[in-house]
Amino acid sequence: MQDLKKRMDVFMSQIISEHIVQRKSGSIFVKDMVDVLLDEMEDETLQFDITNDNVNSTLWDAFTGSISTTTDTIEWAIAECIRNPIVMKKLQEELDTVVGKSRRVEDADIPNLKYLQAIIKENFRLHPVAPLLVPRLSDKPCKVLGYDIPKNTSIFVNVAAIAQDPKMWEDPMTFKPERFLEGMPHAHLQVDGKNFEVLPFGSGRRQCPGIMLASTMVHIIVANFMQSFDWSLPNGLPPMDLDMSEGEGIGHVLAHPLMAILRARLSIP
Repeated sequence: MQDLKKRMDVFMSQIISEHIVQRKSGSIFVKDMVDVLLDEMEDETLQFDITNDNVNSTLWDAFTGSISTTTDTIEWAIAECIRNPIVMKKLQEELDTVVGKSRRVEDADIPNLKYLQAIIKENFRLHPVAPLLVPRLSDKPCKVLGYDIPKNTSIFVNVAAIAQDPKMWEDPMTFKPERFLEGMPHAHLQVDGKNFEVLPFGSGRRQCPGIMLASTMVHIIVANFMQSFDWSLPNGLPPMDLDMSEGEGIGHVLAHPLMAILRARLSIP
């Protein structure tokens, strides 16, 4: 762990140094989270100091916060595809049509893979890795659904209950990517915090800082897994026998690690 921390500190320092060099070059660029933190660090009017260590630590949070949650999300997505062979077949057909079989799927292909996007949205809806968002704090008194919420009240948002509410979602406990396809009532919904029906990353200023990294990784890894392999359960078990029970804890994870048989679909290395 000590060796890993040294390596990660070097990695984070390189990211910060690259941003500092770009900022000094005078070239036009779009600011990201690192630039915002560096702006604050250089602002002498603030009543508190932001140091290089603060920026480094915040980057650590963004990376580590999106690693385990990303792998858990990918595991749920793969499990749902195995459990629903028709979904897996539709996704593989889309990949063969849009990408082909002569090369692997790339980031630039993702906007054209509409069914893949629907699968990931449905996966985020049905399997939010944080069913209860990080606690919020009310900064002023307010009234919600007739209840008086005092200032400085700790608030837990149950995004799992929202995403599985039968008043909002038809057949909410069933994995249906089609509900997010064009022409369907929920086709317009995004998972970026602007639509409160599905909030896997939270919303507002307390939204997960790793949203872009996590979303990108989930799309490209699931696409590569589905394009490269056919998936089945060990010992000839039928797909519906896949154990989808949830593990204990604050995170939404499979109770038992996914075990599957992979068979190559592509001949390219």
